[in-house]
Amino acid sequence: MSLLRDPFVTACGHTFCCSCLTTHLNARSTCPSCAQYLIKDSTFPNFMLSKVVARAAAAEEREKKPVAQKMVEDIREDRCKLSLQDVNTLLQCLWEKREAMEQQEAEASLQLLLQFLHHARARKRRVVSQFDDLQNCYMKLRRGESGSEGQRDGASEEGDAAEGMREMVVGGNVNARKLELVQAGEGAVGPVLAPDGLAEFSRMLSVFTHCSKLKVVAELPRASARQQAAILSSIEFDRDRAVFATAGVSKRISLFDYANVLAHPHVQQHCPAAELVTRSKLSCLSWNKYVRSHIISSDYEGCVTLWDVDTQATVNEYEAHDKRIWSVDYSTADPLLFVSGSDDGFIKVWSTNQAAAAVAIDMRANVCCVKYNPASAHEIAVGSADHSVHLYDLRNVSAPVHVFAGHRKAVSYVRYLSSTEVVSASTDSTLRLWNTQTLSQTRRFSGHVNEKNFVGLSVDSEFIACGSETDEVYVYYRALAKPIAKRVFSGPTASGQASEGSQFISAVCWKPQAQVLLAANSQGCIKLMQLTS
Repeated sequence: MSLLRDPFVTACGHTFCCSCLTTHLNARSTCPSCAQYLIKDSTFPNFMLSKVVARAAAAEEREKKPVAQKMVEDIREDRCKLSLQDVNTLLQCLWEKREAMEQQEAEASLQLLLQFLHHARARKRRVVSQFDDLQNCYMKLRRGESGSEGQRDGASEEGDAAEGMREMVVGGNVNARKLELVQAGEGAVGPVLAPDGLAEFSRMLSVFTHCSKLKVVAELPRASARQQAAILSSIEFDRDRAVFATAGVSKRISLFDYANVLAHPHVQQHCPAAELVTRSKLSCLSWNKYVRSHIISSDYEGCVTLWDVDTQATVNEYEAHDKRIWSVDYSTADPLLFVSGSDDGFIKVWSTNQAAAAVAIDMRANVCCVKYNPASAHEIAVGSADHSVHLYDLRNVSAPVHVFAGHRKAVSYVRYLSSTEVVSASTDSTLRLWNTQTLSQTRRFSGHVNEKNFVGLSVDSEFIACGSETDEVYVYYRALAKPIAKRVFSGPTASGQASEGSQFISAVCWKPQAQVLLAANSQGCIKLMQLTS
């Protein structure tokens, strides 16, 4: 039941919405309830009921909010009334809840591992039992065909055959298991057989059972057909994870309120909370990690623009490169620094305090992506058209610290999975995980298709997400070479027409620590997905 809007009371004591009552009185001069004679001059605002309606609307809106958000709002509202003892009590309560949840999760994981091991042991016993039956049948046939001397020789052969067959069964199963592990994740055999391998294997089982599917929880269809080109090249969450921004060839940055999108998942058309219009097509976005309202964008004309989303105005513009810029990234360690990479073959490091670039590196190849190490203001990873990932220390840029080679085509994306691990994506349809301490490749991921387009790459803790030119979203787990989940993106467009077969995923972005993924395709449609079982 909907609430009254601007309630008005009649002379006969009945209350209606102002707009409904006005529409009725324009047609007839009677009360809608009792049919008593009524004119507009004998209706009055019902201020008392209006207050009741306002409180009911606020309560209804509050009920839609997550429990955690309501608790945070209550604490913020009454924080001045809280004593030190009250704060300690709240912290103790939350800490106990966290410990209980962690204990419950650990018990569930161990129980799952125990069930798996029981099942594996039972299966092995069945296999050994089947081979024992086959061996007994074989030896009975041998004894029936041979004489007494042959029987004595057969007894010896029986023992040798039994021992050989058991070695073949056990050895074959072990080798087969090793082969499975190698196929599932190159180099995974060592860690699984290590002392802590059981814990890692338990974690894998937990991932398989709890993170095997992507569920669409909200969708933002393409807003309109105002432009034929609607490819979104970048999606990024702000510092507080409350707002996400999108940008692409439509020459505008659109800002969406995450909570509002989640609260209205089935709305046909979500209007952005704000839009920033630019002169050129946009390729990349990056939020400042400390100044919540600051975001930088890079465009096809070689410019980097610093925006303030609160004022919706330009703070500064940097004539950064001679050709199209593919990537720009704010430093996490130093909020004044950002880096850009372009088709002109240069990487440039900028400070918001000065107009000129602080550092310029000539890569002698098109730069497709550049990313700061989240734990350092001096280390960057670069993906370029020379099929390699370059690691630079900005304190000495005369040569890269290391060049990771292995991709067969251009490296389109690089992301730091941790402070010592880099994930790269290439148009050879593979992702690769590199260790910056051992300077080696840890794993190679494959399953998606990426041969010519930028399809997006995003990392969150142990999970890696990327797009595919088959219009699918793929999620990988760091310890496994094959995807653990994927989702076909195609569906009806905003106009109701089916999507074309040539569509591809153009951008992906994890909401940190939430197992929630934002993905956009080349039609300009955005979907909010939850990694679940």
